[in-house]
Amino acid sequence: MERFLGYLLSFIIYVSNFLFASFATPEQIIHSATDYVNRIPLINMTRWEVDAASVESPAEGARVIRAWKAERGGVKVDAYRLAVGEPHTVIGTDASYHPDPTRTAIAQPVLALEIIECAPERLHSRTSQQILGAAGKNGGRINLMANMSGAIAAMSGVYFYGSGTKNELTFVSTCPIVREGVVVSDRGGTQNVLNIYTDGRWVWESQNAANVQAHIDDGLSFTVADMMVPYHNGQYWSDLGEEGWNDTGTEPYSFMAQIDATHYMFAVGEYMPHDLIVDVLISAGAKTIVEADGGNHGYLFLEGVGNSVHPAALHSLANFVNSKINMLDNEYQYLLGIYAGEGKGAAMKEIDLFYIS
Repeated sequence: MERFLGYLLSFIIYVSNFLFASFATPEQIIHSATDYVNRIPLINMTRWEVDAASVESPAEGARVIRAWKAERGGVKVDAYRLAVGEPHTVIGTDASYHPDPTRTAIAQPVLALEIIECAPERLHSRTSQQILGAAGKNGGRINLMANMSGAIAAMSGVYFYGSGTKNELTFVSTCPIVREGVVVSDRGGTQNVLNIYTDGRWVWESQNAANVQAHIDDGLSFTVADMMVPYHNGQYWSDLGEEGWNDTGTEPYSFMAQIDATHYMFAVGEYMPHDLIVDVLISAGAKTIVEADGGNHGYLFLEGVGNSVHPAALHSLANFVNSKINMLDNEYQYLLGIYAGEGKGAAMKEIDLFYIS
């Protein structure tokens, strides 16, 4: 009954916000610093938007556009939309989501950021099939998987590709991939991976079928493989003897970072150079940083916040209840007038999810 009341209250809040947003301009929804404090109590959770002008920026050179706080069960989240760097030209896409150099606009780079305080065992990653069962064979929507996992904060997971006649989603990695202490994929390979342990260790190590069980027995929670690790233990990627980190691409991408064993960051950039995102996360205290999935997969979930940055012209109840604090790629392009499609803002399916519960 308590869970039902929570869902009912959340639904009423979402409808109220949706009706209010129908009379607001996209700029008011996306860019205006709020001048009020809006507290919305949910069952077992407190979440509120705070006056951006009263919030100290978590990173040097970043200006707070909007800010939220959330608390539940010993987890605390400070969430921000930060304007960083100078406006620059971005290229839009056609209706098939292919780059179209005839469609350009000037955009202000924005970083949606969550700084999370929690015990290390509260950080999880599960596959869409672990969360959704057989229904998740071809991936799952971030909002649905986050809600099904009881997440207070969540983000898109790792790169993947479709394979087979049914386009089932498959991990790129050939080595054993672990999710929640279980091997979920193994194609017989050996790779260097970043292993996330339940005691807060983030360890760069070799993984294969011969040693993965020992890693699990040592407390391995999940594996991050075939992802860029631009910064690890206070060193840039190039210092690890690997490929140098000089990624200046501006496509929206997700990042996960660790500050220490009880502090983490989830982030999504909106037309923000990837190396600048890394610099901002380091300024905010990151010691290890992982680049995750991006494009229209880039999604930053915050429980109960609603689709707070969805352009008003595209509002529908179905889209609005997708709780997130960043704009998806096609949402932002639609707002800028450089997307030939409808720009409804439905995130693409993911093979897995990073989340805090």
